[in-house]
Amino acid sequence: MNLVSLFIQLFVTRRVVGLFGVGTSLFFLPAGILLGATAIFFAPELWAAIFLKINDGSLKQSINKAGIELLALPIPTDVKNQTKSFIDVVVDSIASGLGGLMLLLVVIGMGLPTQYVSVLILMLLQMVLWIVLHAKSIPE
Repeated sequence: MNLVSLFIQLFVTRRVVGLFGVGTSLFFLPAGILLGATAIFFAPELWAAIFLKINDGSLKQSINKAGIELLALPIPTDVKNQTKSFIDVVVDSIASGLGGLMLLLVVIGMGLPTQYVSVLILMLLQMVLWIVLHAKSIPE
């Protein structure tokens, strides 16, 4: 996964962000998760889980990370440097841990099959897409 992420970071990220822009490049990670969740829903097999994990790990550390950091360009450097390490270390770790706990609650605690997790992911992605599309249509 790290090799895929490194390859994407070195050879793909600059082209994707340059061609599509920052806003559109931020949709690559959710689109990959959407494809992986759909694959797990229709074919709950090891290859689908591997695809989802590689997609999530590699795009999170390459295209998505570059897009998020480019969004922070207008912020003054001293403020950005103070908050970047906090967000990268603390917030990301806490969010990943809470996500893992929620996943354990759904799969083990409630005894639901993994396909239900795919349905939850698809529903959450649909809600995020709806919010983003409606936020863009609100006049300033």
